[in-house]
Amino acid sequence: MNEGTWFRNILCVSVVAVVTTIGAVFVLNTVCCRGIWNLLPEKKSREAIEIAEGYADGRFERTVLDGIEKAINSSLGRISLQSEVAEYAITAVASAVSQDRVEEAAEAAAVSAGLARTHCRWKEGKDEERKWQTGVLRDIIPTPFCPITINPTLLAKNNSGARKIAQSIYDDRAFDRMPILADALEEAGCTDAVILNHCRQPGEHFLGCWIVDSILGKR
Repeated sequence: MNEGTWFRNILCVSVVAVVTTIGAVFVLNTVCCRGIWNLLPEKKSREAIEIAEGYADGRFERTVLDGIEKAINSSLGRISLQSEVAEYAITAVASAVSQDRVEEAAEAAAVSAGLARTHCRWKEGKDEERKWQTGVLRDIIPTPFCPITINPTLLAKNNSGARKIAQSIYDDRAFDRMPILADALEEAGCTDAVILNHCRQPGEHFLGCWIVDSILGKR
């Protein structure tokens, strides 16, 4: 894996497992499951993703995650009989809440999304979902080939304005404010084009965005 491949690849979760923390891997997996939220069978599967998000955020202990993991695994066989879409969706959830299955959640979620669109052209649907997942990956994980740090002295400037905006983005899940964060960082003296462009780029940002997490000390 080199830098060119990193930016071209559809998704390579095994690389993510190497270059980031387990918490960030949980974030990636849960966002992939959020992408098929309307396909997740039963309320329990959605609760499992919310618990996994809370674990990644430090709000739940591992014992809570273990409990929901056991509940999901116990329902795998029954739910898998409902349909192929449900089978792959619940597999994605089971993978997302398991620390030992970090490479399966994104793949299973993509297959479920593809099958839900059309069985005869499910591979095209899967590829579309994988492309969307690539955007998730790049928002959560910065390129490992050019390490980037945000100078703490910048975050203290202007009455910690950038830090406060980042906190509001995180608390409110208001990622449409990312360009405002870029302006605050620039006003504080940030000149790093990678950081500023990431904040201003079109497209989605997600819970676990590496810039917001870095500013808030979650990385």
